Amino acid sequence: MSVSARYADYVLPDAPTAEQEDVIQQGSAGNMEYTILASKDIEPIHNTKPIYEVCAELAERLGVGKKFTEGRTW
Repeated sequence: MSVSARYADYVLPDAPTAEQEDVIQQGSAGNMEYTILASKDIEPIHNTKPIYEVCAELAERLGVGKKFTEGRTW
C-alpha cells in the first residue's frame, strides 16, 4: 500500500496496466518530451475495471453521472 493510500478515507480499485489501454505522459527525458501508448495485453480478470469506469459508475450512483462523463465513454 502506498503512503497516500494509508491516509485515504476511500481507495478505489483500478485494473492493472496489463489489462487496459492507456496513454502515459511521463514529461521529459533531458530536453525531449515523450508519451507512451500502452496497449492491453490480457483480458481483465476478477471483474476489474479501469479507474474511469469505476469513477463513472460511482458518479452515476451519486446522481451526477452525466455531469462527470459529459456524455463521453471510455
